[in-house]
Amino acid sequence: MVFITHRLMSFVLIVSLMLAWHSKADTLRLEPESLDFEIYDVFLDDGLLLFESTDIYVYEGKVLLPFNTLVSALEINLSYDHQLQRFTGRLNSKDVDLSLLSPVDAINWPVLVVDTKEQLFIDPLTLGFLFDMDVLVEVNELRVVLTPKLEPFPLQVRIARVQRKVVAQNESVTNNYDFIVDDQYRMFTPPSGAVSLSLTANQTEQDYNVNVNTYNDLFYHSANLSLSKNEAGGLTKRLTLSRDTSNPTDTFIGGLTRYSFGDVSSSNNDGRSLSGAGLVFSSFENRYTSNFGKITIDEYVTANWSVELYQDGFLIDTGLASADGHIVFKDVNVNYGSNRFEIKTYGDFGETQNIIRNVLIGNNLLRPGEFKYAGGIVDTAHSLFNDNGILNAEDDYAPTVFFQSEFGLNHTTSLGLSVYFEKDLETDLTN
Repeated sequence: MVFITHRLMSFVLIVSLMLAWHSKADTLRLEPESLDFEIYDVFLDDGLLLFESTDIYVYEGKVLLPFNTLVSALEINLSYDHQLQRFTGRLNSKDVDLSLLSPVDAINWPVLVVDTKEQLFIDPLTLGFLFDMDVLVEVNELRVVLTPKLEPFPLQVRIARVQRKVVAQNESVTNNYDFIVDDQYRMFTPPSGAVSLSLTANQTEQDYNVNVNTYNDLFYHSANLSLSKNEAGGLTKRLTLSRDTSNPTDTFIGGLTRYSFGDVSSSNNDGRSLSGAGLVFSSFENRYTSNFGKITIDEYVTANWSVELYQDGFLIDTGLASADGHIVFKDVNVNYGSNRFEIKTYGDFGETQNIIRNVLIGNNLLRPGEFKYAGGIVDTAHSLFNDNGILNAEDDYAPTVFFQSEFGLNHTTSLGLSVYFEKDLETDLTN
């Protein structure tokens, strides 16, 4: 009897282990109505922005990524049969065949799935297994980075081939997009950003500095709010609302591609930089300029932080952000073609934030007959909410109205025109 009991206990133990192993590979099908969603940016390992502000479901702190959208964007030869609940295809010279109805030896984790009519969402581990890639989810940055394990994604291979294409010097190139995911703006999304607090004290004095810098969607625009407070001064506030076109092929009324209002800044081809309360707009491609030789770089960063400007990896200038987070670098040398700038910001206790900007010089000349323009009105003496707010009648208004345009004459030449109207507070004259 003891022998039978021992064998029975061993059998129960073995069965329990087998059930536990199989339960790891079970498929958990979730309903979208019961899940939260976040807005993430999706990057490839080479820095290519695949999607900006795309919806991702969240279940118990785990994200679920859109399978159909990623397959199309990465140009991967995989498909999913909703009826058979089966993945099939070929990737990296290997056949892919995975069924969600039965466990697989290579998968020892629960498979999370949300199946809507238009999209299949799946957990990062299973998606990485299917795509032969590593998936890095950066929750604090609200971004996902996809890294192929063995070979580049087909999309990356195609881009590399296109970049090797020989183009005649007088040939006009038009961007063509095989796959476009429209950007999304919402009435309101929860803010995300950074909060910084520093406190210094000694026997004779003490000082503190508080910074809040957030980003979110507000009234179907992208909103950037900055708050700064220290011992010596009052609370400095800045709010900028902006909107870009939903995709590269669309434009707003009048051919505009971007506009901003609130506390805004603008750098122009003659090196002039403006900041204040107002409205600016542009129909040019983002970060494109035809101004050869020198440009002005202006950005909004965390207020009162130290700033370093790098060009192609070399430190070329330093500065300090203003109380509203504005930093300007003038007379920055640029070369023909692509110029990569990195703006590194540092807090009092070693906090860091980086901004990458690629500026194209000359290689995007306008096609013959093409017309682009930018302009706006900026009151340089006022802000939106500070003591010098636009409703403060005690301060004189100093509006600057500007308009600059370019017209493509032929494949190698374009004609530009800039007009400024600026009020001089000292002489109260208009230039």
